[in-house]
Amino acid sequence: MANAVATIVNGGKLMQPYLVENIYSNQEGEETLVQHNDPVVRRQALSEETSNIMRQLMEQVVLKGGGKNAYVAGYRIGGKSGTSQKLDSEDENARIGSFVGMAPADDPQVVVLVCLDEPHSFSSMGGTISAPVVAEVLEKTLEYLGVPRQYTAEEQQRMETGVPDVSGWEPEAAAQRLAENGLSVRVVGSGEEVLSQYPAAGETLPRASTVLLYTEEGAGEMLTVVPALSGQNLADATQTLRQAGLNIRASGPADMEGALAVWQSTEAGGSLPMGSLVQVQFRDDTVTDD
Repeated sequence: MANAVATIVNGGKLMQPYLVENIYSNQEGEETLVQHNDPVVRRQALSEETSNIMRQLMEQVVLKGGGKNAYVAGYRIGGKSGTSQKLDSEDENARIGSFVGMAPADDPQVVVLVCLDEPHSFSSMGGTISAPVVAEVLEKTLEYLGVPRQYTAEEQQRMETGVPDVSGWEPEAAAQRLAENGLSVRVVGSGEEVLSQYPAAGETLPRASTVLLYTEEGAGEMLTVVPALSGQNLADATQTLRQAGLNIRASGPADMEGALAVWQSTEAGGSLPMGSLVQVQFRDDTVTDD
């Protein structure tokens, strides 16, 4: 199945599958190449024009259809969900939830197929339970391969930025410096210079996050209670955390309609220093295998 999808997005070329590119032996510290596999085209299974159309359609499945949960910021992902009935099972409700994803959509280098056999979960839809796994594998693989991310204008708004060191600065000047990096500030105390900051200099935060600037001796870190975010969309979750003095790092199809928070890095009711970053995973559980 993975090879068939690879053919569809690979300009229509059906490749000869192989497991590894190179096999080496290592004897007495000396490495010797034993076997090398080169890519072999078996035949042209469909036209390049059709392949181009299929890549575009698969990308739209992730951007607007039942593959939203395979979305990865900065990478163009294409995919297709699938939920099949198991006719050889005595259980009429037995299903296989699957999703196949490929990336980058304009120059495919990786195909990932995840099939969950009779999943015991809240859903059996491949676009709901398999697509997030595909997204994680694709993201880590593309990073490993050194494929650069290309962010859209919307994604750039949530890109991360470094926190500069403003210790010793006047609060007004420190706020201006942080604003240059797309960060907001909250000044704690009435002192004339910044004695400490949280998060600390050198850390990275999503743009529009808030940095606390402490201007009085012995102020210490202010703690806040982490709110519950489950079921909230990105805008509501962001607002909820900001009201608690916390910052958000969103993952999954957070910007897409229908995506709601399903996991947060710190459980509701826990305590964190104000300005801390809470990671929130979003997912659309309403997708169908279109």
